[in-house]
Amino acid sequence: MYQRAAVGALFAVTLLVGGATSALADDGDSTVILSNAHMTISQDGDWTRYDYAEPLGGDVVVHSYDGEKTDAGCRFSGGETYPADYDLPSILEERETAVNMVDCVMTTEMGVSADQTNSDQKGSTYVTESARSTKGFGFTQAAAGAGVVALASTTKSGWQKTYYEDPVGKDVNSSKVNLTWTYNGTCVTSMSNNTTDYGWWSLTGWSKGPSATTANRTCAEAYTRSTSEFINGIFCSTVDTHTSYNPNKFSGLEDGSRSLYWIADKWGGCTNLLTFHRTVNP
Repeated sequence: MYQRAAVGALFAVTLLVGGATSALADDGDSTVILSNAHMTISQDGDWTRYDYAEPLGGDVVVHSYDGEKTDAGCRFSGGETYPADYDLPSILEERETAVNMVDCVMTTEMGVSADQTNSDQKGSTYVTESARSTKGFGFTQAAAGAGVVALASTTKSGWQKTYYEDPVGKDVNSSKVNLTWTYNGTCVTSMSNNTTDYGWWSLTGWSKGPSATTANRTCAEAYTRSTSEFINGIFCSTVDTHTSYNPNKFSGLEDGSRSLYWIADKWGGCTNLLTFHRTVNP
């Protein structure tokens, strides 16, 4: 459902949260299961909590997501819409702060990322995938309705990266969708850069499974959409570890606003050591 976030001075967005919002469980006796210079992971009943050493910048916003039960665990989804006049020149980051895999609830915090470079990481493998299908590109602006008047055109670019991190802060795998689109206030007139950049930390056993990138343009929107899966057979000794992003999507609308959507899933062994993250440059 759509909700208006109380986000203070950092950014004003419309949230799209999968399911209803749930509160955290009451604090009880917790056990630290891992602690290093990057984060502390603790177990508190059915909750696994992640305390990061480096805070996010700006006015940090807290979200809670009710996930969907799967055969292997929980699947979470969300997103937001940024208005056309949103122009903060910073990369924003959302990161998992706690998860309850019994009740399928995940909490996150979102603010200005400490890493504004979005740089590649050593030891990782990267590939770029272009859109395989481009449906709906043959329409004309007149199809939007009679009497449409062409306005001045503006071109924008943006991206969304969804990824999982390990306890030392390494991106173990990721999906980053890119989009450039031109709009005039009443119609999206063109688009380009319909690609997905995939990354995975191959030195620690991660590999990429099936993936697909698609794109579409109508008068109302243009988008790049990716689906992908990753697997590691040695991260958790005897049990394979899996992650997926089905989908990761970035849309540019006819009025210059941007709509983002994601679904993320982790299952298999040692998933309590992986935290969901996403960075956006809208």
